[in-house]
Amino acid sequence: MGKRLYILVVLWLMSTPLRAGVIALIIDDIGYGFDRGLRAARLDPAITLSILPDAPDSQKLAVALRRMGREIMLHMPMQAEHGSYRLESVVLRAGMDKAAFQHAVIDALARFPGVAGLNNHMGSLLTRDPQQMGWLMEVLRAYGHLYFVDSRTDRRTVAEQVARDYRLGTTRRDVFLDNGEISTASVWSELRRLEGLARNNGFALAIGHPHPETLAVLREGIPWLRAKGHTIVPVSEYIAAKESQSCPECSSPSLKLVKNSKRSPSSTCCGGPVSR
Repeated sequence: MGKRLYILVVLWLMSTPLRAGVIALIIDDIGYGFDRGLRAARLDPAITLSILPDAPDSQKLAVALRRMGREIMLHMPMQAEHGSYRLESVVLRAGMDKAAFQHAVIDALARFPGVAGLNNHMGSLLTRDPQQMGWLMEVLRAYGHLYFVDSRTDRRTVAEQVARDYRLGTTRRDVFLDNGEISTASVWSELRRLEGLARNNGFALAIGHPHPETLAVLREGIPWLRAKGHTIVPVSEYIAAKESQSCPECSSPSLKLVKNSKRSPSSTCCGGPVSR
């Protein structure tokens, strides 16, 4: 009986193909160092780059990245539970009123025409606040073509759920490639974890930063992921693919439509809640 069971298991394994998934890779904190930003962008055409609004090289890099055909996001600073804001001149804070909060978001977006979406920089405090996350999603929805990625800097975040409530294209980070102590070995460890999540779940999204160690690992790691059968896509396509899987009849065409839209914020934004 044991031998028969063993043979059946072996036959089943031989008939079951290895699963491949869809992967998105975001490089955050773009804007400090023009060459570093370009090195990150040159890793692969499917890389999505998230640009800090007030970093010294942000606007110059945004122009260069658009010319390269890369998908870019706004990396919006938000208040953390602990930490310093010395490098960022504009941070969305818990004490802001709605008008100031939304003006800060609109002003940041206006500096980077062509961004596809937004994710939070820091934000371990702010992303837990459903009211202020609602203010953010009102602005993004008014543009008509922007998605939101929850960087998940705190496990208590409600940002992704609020984005869903506002019917935005949205997703979350699954893996930080270089959080904490950074080494080639630690980045490879996180990349292997990403590969396992993509294989087991069908989708996985990682966020990294333009550290030399991270970029060095990704230069080898991206071909390695593809050799295992995974598809790497920009975040907009990743969200569309996930939405298509969960709602085949409603998501992908509409997301492609709004992605190509260039609407400005409507008058419904920032004066009151949008219709839901």
